[in-house]
Amino acid sequence: MGFNLDMHGIVRGAITSVNDDVPATWYSSTGYTNNQGILTPTFTTLPVTVQVQAKSHSGLIHDRALNYATDFTTIYAFGNMGDLNRPDEQGGDILNISGKWWYITRVNEWWPTWCSVEVSRQVNATTLAQLQALIANGSVPAP
Repeated sequence: MGFNLDMHGIVRGAITSVNDDVPATWYSSTGYTNNQGILTPTFTTLPVTVQVQAKSHSGLIHDRALNYATDFTTIYAFGNMGDLNRPDEQGGDILNISGKWWYITRVNEWWPTWCSVEVSRQVNATTLAQLQALIANGSVPAP
């Protein structure tokens, strides 16, 4: 006879007493549209409650003789968010938390009812359409 112990449920009260949950909008990737060779991602939106926590790695990465400033954080959320999975044509999920856009760069943990993901901050945009226009076809917006 199997025994399932919900550790997350046990510690949930302690976690939220130290760090409040935050409302967010999860843009779950549904694929893309193809308009004359220009691919535009499509999404389903879902309201979610997330737990935003610090990332353990440095805010400055030195790679290939260049310094990169990073803006990564860890998100815990109910559901199973996805990072980019090109072979299965899945992923590319985005979160909007307090008006800021975050791209899911890596799944840290997947559990039956919740997940932990690493996210990277995206450019400032008021709407998803504006964000997509700013970064369309690999464009890098001017600082």
